[in-house]
Amino acid sequence: RLAPVLIREVTRRTMILGIQQALYTGGVEIPGYIAKCRYYHRQLNPKKLVESRFAAQPSKLTMKQMQRLYAIPDDPILPNVSALTADDIPEVTKKLNHFLDQKTVLRACLSEEEASHFLLPREGVIYSYCIRREPSGPVTDFFSFYIVQSSVINNSKHEAITCGYLYYYFYDTGGDTLSDNSEKERLQAVIKDMLIMAKKQNIDVVNCLDAVTNQDFLSDLRFGPGDGYLRYFI
Repeated sequence: RLAPVLIREVTRRTMILGIQQALYTGGVEIPGYIAKCRYYHRQLNPKKLVESRFAAQPSKLTMKQMQRLYAIPDDPILPNVSALTADDIPEVTKKLNHFLDQKTVLRACLSEEEASHFLLPREGVIYSYCIRREPSGPVTDFFSFYIVQSSVINNSKHEAITCGYLYYYFYDTGGDTLSDNSEKERLQAVIKDMLIMAKKQNIDVVNCLDAVTNQDFLSDLRFGPGDGYLRYFI
C-alpha cells in the first residue's frame, strides 16, 4: 500500500509550494472525473502477445497471417527522421505547446526545462524523434514514446512484455494549405514512423488513448480497443 503514502507526500510538497489544485489520473470508476479515455493497443509482435495471453488469435487467421496483418516496414516512411537532441528543445517546445493549444482543451504547457527532462532520449526509457523536410531545415513533426515492462505470470515461454506508450507528438498541419484529408494522412505517416521506431526497440505492443487527434489514426493503423479506461480528475 505504497501508493497512498506517495500521494500524501506529493500533496504535502505541492501545498508547501502554494499549489492548491492538481490534475491526476486513475483507472478506477469513481465519481467526479472530468474526462474519460479508452486504451487502444497496436500489436507489433503478435506471436509473443498470443503466447503470453495478452492477445487472442482470431479463429480465422493462422499465426503467419496474423503476423502479416500487423507487419510494418523496417525503415521510416518520412525523410530525415532523427533522435531529439538538446539543440532541438527550444523549437520542439514552442511547436508542441502551439499544437496542443490548437488541438486540446486541457493540456500541459511545458517549459524548455520540463521538455528536456521529459522528452530527451534515455536508453530503455524514453525515445523522441524529430522529422524535417530538409536535413538542415526546421522541425516539422515530432513523436515520442516511453517503455514499460509488464511481467507475464505463470508462462513458460515469456517473463515480460515490452510495452511502448505513445507520448507527446505534433505534426505538420500546413497552416491553411493542407486539407483535412491531407492533415490526417500526415498524422498517420508520423504515427506509422513511430511504430517503426518502436519496433526497432523490440517493443511488443504500443498503447495509446483515444485522446487529442488519435481517433484519426487508430483504425487505419490497426490499433484495437482494449478493456481499460483512464479517467482524469482535478
